Amino acid sequence: MKAPILNRIEQSILASLPSSGPVDGSAIRESRLPEGVKHFLLRTLERRAHLEAERTFHGAGPWFNQDDSDFHALMQETAQRLTSLARFPADEWPRAARQAAENVLDFLVEPANTLARFVFSGESDTVPAASLRRRASYFIWYPYIGRAVDAWLSRRERERVDRTQFESTMVHLDRRLTAEYGTEDWMELLGPLGDLMQFAGIQPAGLPVPMVIRFFEAKDQAPTAAAIAAAARRHRADMITLTSLQSVLASIEAPPPAPAPPPDPAPAPARQAAAPTPAPESTPETQDNLPLWKRFQQRTEPTPTATPDPEGVAQPLWKSFKKEDGSTPPAPAPADTAQAPQPIPVQEAPRLENQHVVLGTAVRQRDRFIRELFDGNEDTFRAVMADLVEAPDWATASAIIANRVFRPYRIDIYSTTAVDFTNAVEARYSGTAT
Repeated sequence: MKAPILNRIEQSILASLPSSGPVDGSAIRESRLPEGVKHFLLRTLERRAHLEAERTFHGAGPWFNQDDSDFHALMQETAQRLTSLARFPADEWPRAARQAAENVLDFLVEPANTLARFVFSGESDTVPAASLRRRASYFIWYPYIGRAVDAWLSRRERERVDRTQFESTMVHLDRRLTAEYGTEDWMELLGPLGDLMQFAGIQPAGLPVPMVIRFFEAKDQAPTAAAIAAAARRHRADMITLTSLQSVLASIEAPPPAPAPPPDPAPAPARQAAAPTPAPESTPETQDNLPLWKRFQQRTEPTPTATPDPEGVAQPLWKSFKKEDGSTPPAPAPADTAQAPQPIPVQEAPRLENQHVVLGTAVRQRDRFIRELFDGNEDTFRAVMADLVEAPDWATASAIIANRVFRPYRIDIYSTTAVDFTNAVEARYSGTAT
């Protein structure tokens, strides 16, 4: 997906400035280019003009004493003044636009890795610290990265910097500095990427899903990346709107709601000439407004009926299952038949039913899920099933999966088992069978 987006950004840069002739710095400054693109182009132009000026004067031959310090000072001053007159030649301008588009886009998705690649381009192992600082200044978005570079270099005494050490340090700092980010922080950080997509006229409006996923993976936010990937699969979308992204982030940030405790059983109502006890005033639960898990439970589990007492008055359902000491009394036998079978103990139903409600037909894969996703811990599997059965929507369920399964067990969210498990849980909300 990167190639067509990159082409659109490049075309938009070229369309924003004249392409029939050279492009100078003043035209770039006055353009409507995104600030990050504009800054990258101006830094590129300044550097190229400086190199061209130095090359011109150092080619003067034996007529000047190039070993004299005054010569170098004068050349530096002259090159700096000439920079204000710099321009991209017409045949160089398209290549400069492409370079700016690619580097800025990559930096917005993976700043630490892109910075290392850009800083060490053309260098095999090390670069001077001054060169690293100068090249890092090409990027103005994500200013915390630039501050991290300055702070890191200020604590070093070596004049040259190793690429492997620099890249690993920047990746670590990027993750650490954003580790406590919340929804609003992430939305602000992703703002420049949204601005770049809008500048390029990418439709439908929003952010490219693969890039957003990679953005969060690079920051060690695998559960967030998994939730975004699941939302994209559910809607079969390549782009995610900012509103949808904010909703997904908020659902992950908010802890899943705790299951409500069951109400205490009320005392048996007084008998009034065998008249039925009036129900409390409330909105009746119809088949349409029942939660999906409850409809599933009604289809798969027979509903116990009230047991008549010897006087023929219907007892409440709770009284049919419990006596005052908490034990389960035997059901009274019908008058003309042998004793009826006792009801299934209610405490056993949730363990079996939770996994059926949550996983549907994929429950037959429970052993594989327990082994590969829960490290063989069946108790944790059952606890997660108990939480998932109460999840009112997919956003809540995906947050539970991320926080209770993928993160603690360091699961590869793209593994076959992880995808099968996610699809099975998601099918409960989408209405599809797994």
